Amino acid sequence: MVLTHVDSEPAGVYGRLLAERGWRVEEVRVASYTDPRPPVSLRGVDALVVMGGPGTVSGLHPGNSGECRLIEEAVLRGIPYWGVCLGAQLLAAATGGACVRGDGPEVGHVPVALTAAGHGDPVLAEWAAVFGGEDGCPTVMAWHSDTFRLPAHAELLAGSARYPHAFRVGSSAYGIQFHLEVTAALARQWLADVSYRQAAEHSLGADRVAAFLAEHERRQAGLEHQARVLMGTWLERVTADLTAAASG
Repeated sequence: MVLTHVDSEPAGVYGRLLAERGWRVEEVRVASYTDPRPPVSLRGVDALVVMGGPGTVSGLHPGNSGECRLIEEAVLRGIPYWGVCLGAQLLAAATGGACVRGDGPEVGHVPVALTAAGHGDPVLAEWAAVFGGEDGCPTVMAWHSDTFRLPAHAELLAGSARYPHAFRVGSSAYGIQFHLEVTAALARQWLADVSYRQAAEHSLGADRVAAFLAEHERRQAGLEHQARVLMGTWLERVTADLTAAASG
């Protein structure tokens, strides 16, 4: 199941990869992450993917968010989870951490370094081995203002110079702050939105926005390749676990 919050932040490459791998993708639009009612039931759900959205969730109280309670239930039941940007922040809040306001927007193509836990993680380590280059730090696209504080039992896996960017709760719940699923067309759509563009101008400077978009167009194929390797590795583990559970 894929939860989205706005038309402008679809599953993108991740959604296409799920379909290509033979997953039946049910997409559900969440009207508001502050709605106290859970947006869906987890009955029959083998994996949960939660995408991003605009606005701020800093200070969100998980007890007042049906979506957070749904995510908490998924983690407690061992349902594999893949959260992107807002989806990562909600995972942190739902499992004992918090969504918090950052010290300013982070927009651009930034290197992310793996932590010691990241180098030992079966999903992140393979991705970094393929795309890390000489310094071992893959370059990703970031576009966010909020960030997260991790629960005590989570493993921080990667971060940029400014923010944490990837973590794991348990064995199969991943929060990914950065964007690999965003095409150049979607980036142009974001820049046409006042709030998205303001974040970009605040982070990059108004005179650098066009250069950022040109760089994203140049990097698009490589970012899609990263998305396929990163999520693909997670899906292989998820599929193997589901197969083992079915046969056991």
